[in-house]
Amino acid sequence: MRTLQVRYSMRASQDLQKEFDYIVSASGSTQTATRYISRIKQRCEALGFAPLVGTDFSSLQKNIRSVPFERRAQIFYRVEEAQVLITRVYFNGQNYPNRRR
Repeated sequence: MRTLQVRYSMRASQDLQKEFDYIVSASGSTQTATRYISRIKQRCEALGFAPLVGTDFSSLQKNIRSVPFERRAQIFYRVEEAQVLITRVYFNGQNYPNRRR
């Protein structure tokens, strides 16, 4: 399988920005926030190499998959023909769709 381009939905970008802002507010360090968000983005980029690695959440929405990140976040994404679209990033303490509904 070829490597797929990874793109971020507007909502996913907003999720990352909110978490960045929260970390800066809580820690007082933009460097800490930047490193954390960079690690999340590295995990997202890795999905381009192995897009089917995540858990299938198609019972919630067509073609949705999810992977955990450092026990602190869930990355939701959709595998499309030529790309992986990161749709949302939920952080601990946030409610995210539960496929057992």
